Amino acid sequence: MGVWQARGCGRIERFLLHCLMPSSTHPASSTPRRHLGVWSAISVCVGMVIGAGIFKTSPEVAAHVGGDTQLYALWVAGGVLSIIGAMCFAELAAAYPDTGGDYSFLHRAFGPKVAFLFAWSR
Repeated sequence: MGVWQARGCGRIERFLLHCLMPSSTHPASSTPRRHLGVWSAISVCVGMVIGAGIFKTSPEVAAHVGGDTQLYALWVAGGVLSIIGAMCFAELAAAYPDTGGDYSFLHRAFGPKVAFLFAWSR
């Protein structure tokens, strides 16, 4: 007599017991695989920037520019500037792999007072 019959389990109970079993009893193929890469990270960042910015600032910018073409040109220019800024931060992080991010870079470049004011204002 198997475990399922001894416990008098139906289909739902068997499913729940299967889900609640310790992971050591599951086959190795059920472990999560690491398959996210650089393009996944870029996609998340681009999606966050577009998702956060397109709905908040576009109506204000559209009210002050002449037409659709200028709006799209400004949007593309903003995207290019964002990519350049991200590459600058990536270069800084590769050159100075210290913890602290912005604070660390400002401390190194401008001294402790500017770094403190930056951290305090955030």
